[in-house]
Amino acid sequence: MADDKKGATFSLKVMINKERTKVLFADSDSHFADILLSFLSLPLGRIVKVLEKHYGDEAPSIGSLSSLYRSLVNLDSSYFWTDGAKQTLLDPTSSLEHEYGRLKLDITDFQPAEYFYCIGLYQCSYRFRSVSIYYDHVKKCKFGLCGGTMKIEVVKKGSEAAASRDGVFTMNTSSFLISDDLHIFPSETGLLGVISFLGITDMDNAEQIKVDLGFTEIMNLLKASLTSPTPLSDIILNKTTQLIYSKFMVTQPHTTEEENPNNSRNLSLKVMIQQSTAHCIFPLAEECLPAEYNDYLNSSSVKFPNGQGSYLKGSPTYHVADDLTVTPFCFASTLSSLKEQKISISDVKEVEMQIGLKEALSILKASLTSTTALTDALMIRKSLKQPKREV
Repeated sequence: MADDKKGATFSLKVMINKERTKVLFADSDSHFADILLSFLSLPLGRIVKVLEKHYGDEAPSIGSLSSLYRSLVNLDSSYFWTDGAKQTLLDPTSSLEHEYGRLKLDITDFQPAEYFYCIGLYQCSYRFRSVSIYYDHVKKCKFGLCGGTMKIEVVKKGSEAAASRDGVFTMNTSSFLISDDLHIFPSETGLLGVISFLGITDMDNAEQIKVDLGFTEIMNLLKASLTSPTPLSDIILNKTTQLIYSKFMVTQPHTTEEENPNNSRNLSLKVMIQQSTAHCIFPLAEECLPAEYNDYLNSSSVKFPNGQGSYLKGSPTYHVADDLTVTPFCFASTLSSLKEQKISISDVKEVEMQIGLKEALSILKASLTSTTALTDALMIRKSLKQPKREV
């Protein structure tokens, strides 16, 4: 089934300019629109995984996410509470996993569904789907008065609901117009409405071509959707265009309780900065979480014995490099890395920073677009250039 799905193709009617330098828009059915919409539902780690699986050594770098993912691969399992916790990060699943199996083309490497089922004395045949990575263990069947033992059953890949005439995220009878930057318009918008919205003024200089897209082209489209403002032109007309990212918004170094609607806790980071260039060289790990944090965790999970979100074991500190590469902290490796980068120890300054919700969101944003995510997100260059206050 999975191999058959990799052989599926999509036929598009594509309007391009006569110079064949730009896609104006494409006419597609619901199956192709479903594939595009599935991009939005993929976890970030899953996107990096499927791209690296497809491209191998030539996999594209997605900001700092790629280096973060690769460092996770190399991080020894002994640093995690369980092997399952690490595997969950390496191959994150989505609550829409079941729907991926119904897509016409499998680019997600979707995981077969798991079900809890009762094997108790009364054989009540109670069965329900496991939808959370944090609840993978049920001790007793709660159906009626059964109280039997529950086991996990994995549905074989290929026995999932197959893609058919039914749509997944859209109605199967729908058709869509899709712009070069993947803006999806329902057919009800009308040709004139789409042309007006896209600012196309010269349809006399346009021509229509027919294009078939298969597995390789869709994978290229997924890559281009993350790296290019004109993904359809890149794939259909063999162009290469890079996104030009705007500067990151300035992030305040401290967040007060009034500014923090979620009342989330700040994390303290010790950051080693090269003063002459204002780069973040070795931002070190967060301080240990307060002991009372774990007191409130309650989970029935084999993979996460310490509860939701608890992946790493114990209290070691870690290096988190500017490109988000994570490695265990070691003084010797730190000094060795400084030497390799030809950075003098006298040019290194250690500062302490508070990371709250705003800063975390800035790091997330920067991770998608920059290979110097911490420097850009935390505005380290600007903070170091600020004049000192006179006392």
